[in-house]
Amino acid sequence: TIYCSGTGTTHVADPPNPPANLGPVQGYQKVSINVDLIWSSVDNATSYNIYLGTSPSLDSRDYIGNQTYCSFDPGTLDFNTTYYWRIDTVNANGTTRGSVWSFKTQQAPDPAVAAGNEHVAGLKIDGTVLAVGSNNSGQCNTGAWRDIIQIDAGSEHTVGLKEDGTVVATGDNYYGQCNVTGWYNMVFISAGEDYTAGLRGDGTVLCTGNCPALSSITGWSDVIMISAGGYHIFGIRADGSIVFAGSDGAGLFDFDAWTDIVQISSRFDHVVGLQRDNTLVSTGYCGNGGCDVNAWQDIIQVSTGLGFTIGLQRDGRVFATGSCWGGQCDVGAWEDITQVAAGYGSFTIGLQANGTVLFAGQSDSMNQELLNEWVLGETIISEEDDGHGGSSGGSCFVVTAFRTHAQHSSFFVLLLLGTVMLGVARLVRKSKKSS
Repeated sequence: TIYCSGTGTTHVADPPNPPANLGPVQGYQKVSINVDLIWSSVDNATSYNIYLGTSPSLDSRDYIGNQTYCSFDPGTLDFNTTYYWRIDTVNANGTTRGSVWSFKTQQAPDPAVAAGNEHVAGLKIDGTVLAVGSNNSGQCNTGAWRDIIQIDAGSEHTVGLKEDGTVVATGDNYYGQCNVTGWYNMVFISAGEDYTAGLRGDGTVLCTGNCPALSSITGWSDVIMISAGGYHIFGIRADGSIVFAGSDGAGLFDFDAWTDIVQISSRFDHVVGLQRDNTLVSTGYCGNGGCDVNAWQDIIQVSTGLGFTIGLQRDGRVFATGSCWGGQCDVGAWEDITQVAAGYGSFTIGLQANGTVLFAGQSDSMNQELLNEWVLGETIISEEDDGHGGSSGGSCFVVTAFRTHAQHSSFFVLLLLGTVMLGVARLVRKSKKSS
């Protein structure tokens, strides 16, 4: 609950002024389905009328109620839906109509993969998370996680964003990179080598662990996407501009000419940005060829490892360039890929449209047999799940999904069923309440 300091204390003889939007950021496209609406207090307002709906022409049918607080919990919203909201200020001399603001909620969970130093995590459509690889710090202990909508992996830790906007983490916590308890209203997470960053619905950024230039990060605003690297972090603002904190690769990072950026990836010494026109730009140390991406076209996602870059084309093919000594660039034959993830060292992960996972490169700790059994589009979990997601040390022997004989033809049916299940759960909505 956010109390409105000063509400109704001055100038009560004048009509009330309209409030300012404090979150979610106007026009933001990936807002948590459990976001709170927050607005500024107005000195000459005694209360606030709240409107929330799915049409920009908000009317009496979208009226939620009147309250004196400056925040409101609308309950669990629908996935992938544009919402419009308005706050009218009230005092004894009348009501002032506020501006209409909008935001779009995140999509329902899609299968996803994340690659760390020697481990891989996989998000299933039922919101559970698999993990395989080195578990020396507990980074694979994700078996008990539920209701996850996004994952990422640091060097030896794994983080997950939940439907309710909170965050979970497991693994190495030497620097406090797993200290995410208490985070709320988060819409995106990104794991650096030994730190974790989170983007809130109001466009601000939190960080825990060995964070680069923490004081700078906490001052960011109007951010719509973040990308945590080894010793640096990037933020993308709504206008496509870049904010940056941390080590700049010995002065090699130059973003002055970058425009319309929608995604950034940087593990260590080179940075690649995806532009709105589906082309790539790069900067940093390029001696290994990791920056040779200017000729790539129709790219929809990019991922960088140590000295190499992986690009996903719209047609499901994958490009690779840079330091490929371990075979991590042997992705030319991959097809029907929906996401790629470059490991910190010498491997690449590809998620196929049928929910299976491909591996290229080498890793001493990776159990590829288990990885090959993953079908992230399924919701059936084997009895190997012990609620911990992995052993206490060594390699992870974790939850695996049963592979059906008809997996290729039934994948999209399973995906639809998973989405319907999530939709049914959302119908049991939290009662709307003021907070």
